[in-house]
Amino acid sequence: MNSATASTSKRNLAVGILSASCLAFGVALSAPIFSVLPGAGELTPWLKAIKPEAMAEISQSLLSGISILWNEGDLILAILLAFFCVALPTLKFAFLWSSVLRAGMESSALGRMVAASSKYSMVEILILAILALVIKGLPGGSTLRFEPAAWFFVASVILSFLAAELLKREKRSTQ
Repeated sequence: MNSATASTSKRNLAVGILSASCLAFGVALSAPIFSVLPGAGELTPWLKAIKPEAMAEISQSLLSGISILWNEGDLILAILLAFFCVALPTLKFAFLWSSVLRAGMESSALGRMVAASSKYSMVEILILAILALVIKGLPGGSTLRFEPAAWFFVASVILSFLAAELLKREKRSTQ
């Protein structure tokens, strides 16, 4: 396989992986990412009988969760989640797609932006892990269950990392 064919092959693979990553990210933002089943320790059966709606399972998507935080006045947490879980990944996708669409004309500034945004791609997963630990640590037996969107989110992060690496290698091989 010659250099041009190998480069095109890497680029095509990167485009496929990046497309899958964007699709996974869209699912992760809009579908339920976790469910919480409230618990009140020994009082759980009584509360379920007296006020069942208070003990009902709650499912949240990332976007609806950010909206709820914002509407309830938790502005800093809403902004942090929106920045790290929505804005940064979206910027990274924009940089990566720009790199793909400008085939062979990538600027070093664009490469630096992709590298900078890639450094924070695991922060989103850390936020989900902290949230899980906080909820699981609540007294009364509340339980948290990650829904499929959480795995789509993780897949999106991993796939975007792979696409960035492929594009980086493709760029190096053409220089």
